[in-house]
Order: sequence, then structure tokens, then C-alpha cells
Amino acid sequence: MKNKPTYEELERKVGELEQEVLTRQREQEEQRKQAETLRSLLNALSETALLVDREDRILTINETGAQRLGKSVSEMIGTTFIDHFPHEVGSYRKAWGDRP
Repeated sequence: MKNKPTYEELERKVGELEQEVLTRQREQEEQRKQAETLRSLLNALSETALLVDREDRILTINETGAQRLGKSVSEMIGTTFIDHFPHEVGSYRKAWGDRP
């Protein structure tokens, strides 16, 4: 059977965990700021701007683009590119995105 940790060991472990929590909170705040910056940049554009992943899922879209498609930004995120654009546009985007 393992010995119980000493008070000092527990105190050290609590300190380590507190530091880890603070580090993660700082990282989350930085990610939130970066996401807000990206959103602001996209929304400053007068043209449709969006980011899609390799499977053509929309990661984000600016307000202009969502409005032009008659949707809200939240309705667009997670859907696929082809759900909102004609097949030929989707095919062109896919070919362009798949190039080396």
C-alpha cells in the first residue's frame, strides 16, 4: 500500500494545479481575443469572406456573407460549403483548396 502524501507534497501539488489553471485561463483568454480579432477583420470586409476546413465545413463567415445567403453567422458555421453555393462553385473551391 502506498504511503499517504505529506502535507508539503499536497501543498506543492495544489500549487502546481493552481498554476496549470492560471495558464489555461490565460490561453483561453488569448484564444478568445484572437477569435474576436478575426471576427472583426472579417466583418470589416464588404465582400463575402469565409474560412472552410478540408471537408468544406464552414468554420466562420462574415456578417456580409451570411446576410447575402439569407442566414445568420451561427446558422452557417458547421454546414458545408456546397449546402449554400451552386455545385460548380463548390467544385471550383474544392479543386482550388486541394491543390498542393
